Amino acid sequence: MVLSNFVREIFLKLDRKEKNFLGGIPFSSELEREINNYQRYLSLDKFARQRTRFGDVAYDQSIPVGYVCFTNLKNATPMKYEGEFIGLENPLTYVHCRQLVVDPEFRNKRIGTQLMNACLDFAMKNKKNVVGDVKVENKKMISLLGDLGFEEKKIWKTPKGSEMIRFFHE
Repeated sequence: MVLSNFVREIFLKLDRKEKNFLGGIPFSSELEREINNYQRYLSLDKFARQRTRFGDVAYDQSIPVGYVCFTNLKNATPMKYEGEFIGLENPLTYVHCRQLVVDPEFRNKRIGTQLMNACLDFAMKNKKNVVGDVKVENKKMISLLGDLGFEEKKIWKTPKGSEMIRFFHE
């Protein structure tokens, strides 16, 4: 089976509430592109676009058990959504942690921490801060980010009215 399909299967194992936190299950083609972007970055140590999405996978005995997706922003113009709902105006230069998912059977084994550390290591190597947006109800993710040194930056609302917390890590 293709790696992106294994990762997609992790998303499908989540309960309805957890899927809602993630904003839906990504297509295999999206996952494949993100994973390939990260592998390409690791081999070439560079990237050229203003916005590049990366995906990293955690394994247990060669079986994918977790996934993190993050976007590297390099002087990127805020998209309409970012300006309108989050209030961003200036060119964006940071790493945005977008998704974190761990197979329910492998939770409480520090896999989420391992994946978040990959994101933080990427940001540190590229001398960037990390941001992440989390629904206020997602106590597990809020706790994990706090344990990793993230600080609450601001609260904002999505177009559908969901309250989000923007976290920041230097």
